Amino acid sequence: MAQLGSVEVSTQPRQFELPHPPQYPLDLYLGQGIQLLGYDMPQVSVSPGGHVRLTLYWRCQAPVEKSYTAFVHLLNVNGQIQGQRDTPPLDGAAPTSGWVVGQVVVDEYAIPVYESAQPGRLDIEVGMYEPKTITRLPVTDATGYSLPEDRVLLDPGIVVTPE
Repeated sequence: MAQLGSVEVSTQPRQFELPHPPQYPLDLYLGQGIQLLGYDMPQVSVSPGGHVRLTLYWRCQAPVEKSYTAFVHLLNVNGQIQGQRDTPPLDGAAPTSGWVVGQVVVDEYAIPVYESAQPGRLDIEVGMYEPKTITRLPVTDATGYSLPEDRVLLDPGIVVTPE
């Protein structure tokens, strides 16, 4: 008998309460089962080539059958991407298909800002999509109103400062 090696299986501990109230609370819904509770963004400015730190707070409201990819895009006034991070929650360690009802996911990002980003305000858009089709989950508010372009625009944005 030959030993092929060992496999280590690890899981993220589940949490069902927010660690603290989000700096910017929200009450938005993506698809049928995912709620965006809010976000923290400790900085207001960034230099080209730097990183924007952002923490999103998700809650599972109903079983989610697919594993969706979260996106965070930094957009200039013309809507052009000036930095982005697209990944399943927790860099793939917490796929949405593994969430359980009531679970809170604290999802941290460091979004790189392009070196070519010009000084000025960047909007931050957030959402989720199905990776095979790139179809975004619809985003609605608590009253059922659909947000345009199936995305959340975070306010405030971030300001790119001259180097």
